[in-house]
Amino acid sequence: MLVSFEFLEAPNSASTVLATLNSIRNQTYEGQIELIVSDDNSSDTTVEVVNKWLSENKNYFQQAQLLQTSTNTGVVGNLNRACKEAKGDWIKTIAGDDLLTDSALSDFVSFVNNSAEYVDFVASSVKTFGDDVELTDVEKLPIIYGSCNHMVDLDFVYKNPTFWFPGPSFFIRRSTLSSIGY
Repeated sequence: MLVSFEFLEAPNSASTVLATLNSIRNQTYEGQIELIVSDDNSSDTTVEVVNKWLSENKNYFQQAQLLQTSTNTGVVGNLNRACKEAKGDWIKTIAGDDLLTDSALSDFVSFVNNSAEYVDFVASSVKTFGDDVELTDVEKLPIIYGSCNHMVDLDFVYKNPTFWFPGPSFFIRRSTLSSIGY
């Protein structure tokens, strides 16, 4: 199974980008990984840092590339640009200041492969970190999964702010994302 990592780098992430990229490279998943880094018009040295890292680490991946844009398109534009480029069966997104445990991808793939139900997406708990981070119940979330045949009622989601998918943990079928227009 080819899994696409969509590394959605917010502008000017030079100080955190290497740790994020290394957490992707250190995955224990033994299948093929495609890495797509999408830079949203950084004005610092982020692009240079990413290019150097990619040249040194591209052999860890089935394919590795950097997408760039000359204007800041925001989170949604950056996400869609990278997802439309993906070739993998599944897409795992990550931002420029997030880290993955070494087994994150293996755990997601194992969950999907061993699920008795057809699964279109998976999200799990995350552990927060940083200088000024207030830990919340996000660490206690169960694994959330489902299919588009049983899609969550968006009105319910909007009215229940405790029901959400932590972005760093989201894992979705590329075909599902494509079918809903990204």
